[in-house]
Amino acid sequence: MPLIYALAYFLYLLQKGVPTPEIKFIPPIFEVEKKEIETPIEIPHEETIEEHIQRLWGTRGNEAVAVFKSENFWNEHKAWKCDRVGAVNFDGTYDVGLAQINTVHGRPDSEMKNCHKNIDFAYKLYREREGWGMDGFSAWYSYIYKRHLAFL
Repeated sequence: MPLIYALAYFLYLLQKGVPTPEIKFIPPIFEVEKKEIETPIEIPHEETIEEHIQRLWGTRGNEAVAVFKSENFWNEHKAWKCDRVGAVNFDGTYDVGLAQINTVHGRPDSEMKNCHKNIDFAYKLYREREGWGMDGFSAWYSYIYKRHLAFL
């Protein structure tokens, strides 16, 4: 309530023409350190898609394969669809490629339709979320809603 009284008094002073203090921007007391997550080193693309995923995710490799099979509608195609484009989302964005990377990230569709580059960027997003103290897979609906479990 005291804030309401202060605001009312401030407006009263403005009406009366009484000079009021200048309002200045005060910078935040602390700043969050932004860490750049490196994209994995370019590798020859002789390895299979699953090998590529397994190599990046290590001990969570099987889980990553399951998440991306679910995102990629594996049941429907029984194969990786690197050029898959999802439906338009409520905010006008859409998801592209094997890991269904949202266009909000500003990556060109042509890059996201390349399976290996799509996986590399998905891993970057995964690591970024881990850096925020979250589960790295929390960016994918199939993980959140446990749809990936059918592929484990």
